[in-house]
Amino acid sequence: MPTIQIRDVPLELYNKLIESAEKSRRSLTQQAIILLEEAIISESIKTSKHGVIMKIQELNLKEPIFSIQKVMKWIQEEREN
Repeated sequence: MPTIQIRDVPLELYNKLIESAEKSRRSLTQQAIILLEEAIISESIKTSKHGVIMKIQELNLKEPIFSIQKVMKWIQEEREN
C-alpha cells in the first residue's frame, strides 16, 4: 500500500486530528485516511453538481422542466423513505 508523509503540519491542526481520532476510536493514520476520503468525495460531489447546473443553464429554458409541485412531491417521498 502506498505511503505519504506530510511535513510541517500546524500544531493546532495536528491536535484536532488527534482529538478527532480519539473520539472516533481510530488511530491517527486511520482518521487521516477517512478525513481525506471524505474531503475528496465531497469535492467530487460539488464538482459534479456544478457540472449539472452548468448544463442546465446552457439549455437556456424559457420554462422550468419540473413544476414546484413535482419537486415538492419528490422531496416528501425521499423523506418518507
